[in-house]
Amino acid sequence: MTEVHSSRAHARLAPSSAHRWLACPGSIRVSAGIPNPSTSFANEGSAAHELAARCLNEGLDADEFIGWLINVRPDEGKTPFDAPASFNEPANGETTFEVDEDMAEAVQTHLDHVRGIIAESGDPLVSVEERLDMTDLHPDIFGTGDVTIFDQRANVLHVIDYKHGKGVSVSADQNPQLMLYGAGAARRHHNLPVEVVRLHIVQPRAPHADGRIRSCDVDLLDLLEFEDTIREKALATEAPDAPLSAGEHCRFCPASAICPEHRRHVLALAGLEFGDEGVCEMPLPEEMDPVLRRQVLCAADQIGNWVKAVQQYEHDRAMAGDVAEGFKLVAKRAIRRWKDGDDAVDTLRIELGLDDDELYERKLLSPSKLERHFPGKNSKERQKAMEPLVVKESSGLNLVPIDDPRPAAKVDAAQEFGE
Repeated sequence: MTEVHSSRAHARLAPSSAHRWLACPGSIRVSAGIPNPSTSFANEGSAAHELAARCLNEGLDADEFIGWLINVRPDEGKTPFDAPASFNEPANGETTFEVDEDMAEAVQTHLDHVRGIIAESGDPLVSVEERLDMTDLHPDIFGTGDVTIFDQRANVLHVIDYKHGKGVSVSADQNPQLMLYGAGAARRHHNLPVEVVRLHIVQPRAPHADGRIRSCDVDLLDLLEFEDTIREKALATEAPDAPLSAGEHCRFCPASAICPEHRRHVLALAGLEFGDEGVCEMPLPEEMDPVLRRQVLCAADQIGNWVKAVQQYEHDRAMAGDVAEGFKLVAKRAIRRWKDGDDAVDTLRIELGLDDDELYERKLLSPSKLERHFPGKNSKERQKAMEPLVVKESSGLNLVPIDDPRPAAKVDAAQEFGE
């Protein structure tokens, strides 16, 4: 059994955080000793990676696992997968996730892209979830590549990275994480006649101007120059006075809640400052200058992420026994649930005379759960067979920056004014 995606060792200078420590060498210093627990979003991404790896290794489509559970923190010796008929625990949205149609559709995009490259390659050498060692650049740099494919006919080494997240879209071009994976893959396959390293980002759930799949070519000379930069920047993180630099890269930094440079940067973006007594004056939106309102809108994610980081930091300290002055821990709202579902059903049938129609809710299964019954060799063919029965509808409108790649939508005047 392969190692569970979420339980793998993480490098101090991980490729996934290279965009941060390249821009802010001091982030490694100020993050030292700060716990960096995995979020539910990261765990969901790990579950999607588990699904993708299993599908690729076993030649299956993602929709064949709809309704299954994936536990990214399984007990020792157990598989992360639970079939619907043998659930050991319900999906909790934290460490256990149900494969729904959204996850299956996103992962299938990755599977189709990988299989397309394999089909077009000459006698390809394929590796899934391969350890990539870059310790020759620095002892603390290593990671795991989602998929690498060497096309022996064209001498092209494909390095494919799947991104399940939808919050931040990333580019393949000059992407430091992907470049590091490319460097690691090239060194791992140094005995092959690699002429070009082709980097791929598959990110189906986040809009990007270049589409859900982005690729770029890197020649070996450019990769060697990049490695020189990495050696220099990695060494810079070891300096006692390594400089701090705030920006978008602060989003997932473990030290974002306590970093003085990040705090200064966020308050400056919002046009705010704390007074002598720690009180922050926040004007009402209608009292703000339009320029400042736009500035706050553009910085909303950074401001919100900083506030959440401070809240999480203090919550973690409180759970460890150090409660911030003026605060206390309280129990969350209690929710009633059955002690034992099977026992409850038996008792309710006997004592109240309830039948299945009264005990259970019935609802039509989603298109993704039912499409497997339609003819077709793969997910795309089955979806096409269902087109006359299915419609995709947006749930509303979001206000986003003008450089967002999605087309602008028009507000329905009758709906807006309630006419």
